[in-house]
Amino acid sequence: MANQCLLKVGAFAADLEQYDKAISQFETVAARSLDNNLTKFSLREYLFKAGLCQLAKNVKYFYFHFIFFNYYGKENYWTC
Repeated sequence: MANQCLLKVGAFAADLEQYDKAISQFETVAARSLDNNLTKFSLREYLFKAGLCQLAKNVKYFYFHFIFFNYYGKENYWTC
């Protein structure tokens, strides 16, 4: 029951783009699932969701980095 609540909190946090909190929730559920034979089969799903949140968190940084250097890094273009 507690794991279901943590999964919902993680899903809502991911929807609100609070990726660090979502990653923490999914990893907590994954760690708790290691000991239980019934929930061990869902471990891949929880870690996959945590991995997607990691990608979403870092994509924003890389996208911003790309845009910044793609447009503003061309000094010759802006000094015409």
